[in-house]
Amino acid sequence: MAKIHQETGQYAKQMEIDDLYAVGDNAKDWSKGFANGTVFSDQEKLCQRLAELIEVSKNSNLIIAVKGSRSTAMDKVSTYLKNLKP
Repeated sequence: MAKIHQETGQYAKQMEIDDLYAVGDNAKDWSKGFANGTVFSDQEKLCQRLAELIEVSKNSNLIIAVKGSRSTAMDKVSTYLKNLKP
């Protein structure tokens, strides 16, 4: 299973994704494949970082894609982002 996550991280890098933030059991594999992804210990820390990123990027074309399963509670990250005040 680790191989598919590493390959997906590599693919994200090839697609010129600027940053990869990961959380969960497979986070290290995603990060390793991306070569310099950031691993967070939990969704709360990830949400804090995303809020900071959004704050400093207010005047730019920031795109955030959330990928994950409910078993890793990534739906909570999506809900958090939807509820952020502009």
